[in-house]
Amino acid sequence: MALSKTEILPGEKVSFTFKGTSYLLHATGKKERESPSSDWFIVSDYKLYLTANKNGQKITQLLVDEKYFDDDMINILFVGDLDGDTVPDFLIDTSNHYNAIIPTLFLSTSAPKGQLLQAVASHTSVGC
Repeated sequence: MALSKTEILPGEKVSFTFKGTSYLLHATGKKERESPSSDWFIVSDYKLYLTANKNGQKITQLLVDEKYFDDDMINILFVGDLDGDTVPDFLIDTSNHYNAIIPTLFLSTSAPKGQLLQAVASHTSVGC
């Protein structure tokens, strides 16, 4: 499924509906313009959360927590039901460095009680 945006900066929210359930991705942290005329931001103390109702209970779960970024940003690569339980699973690039990619798979069927997702696998690739 396509989200309205795949990079969610601090203070931003992305809501979507999947199989009749509403979800909200939102981020907190510090966001400063690189310079007064720049479109680029320096982001620190970043946290990405997912909120939804599960079994009648509203749950907000922390998915990603990064202190700083080196010319990179968390990027949501995929949202869809990989494990067949009608709840969205996520593939998120959790890298904080421009020369690396860390696709991390979050599955809903592996989530502990009181959570929506569980990170079950990741792979780090770096450039030269």
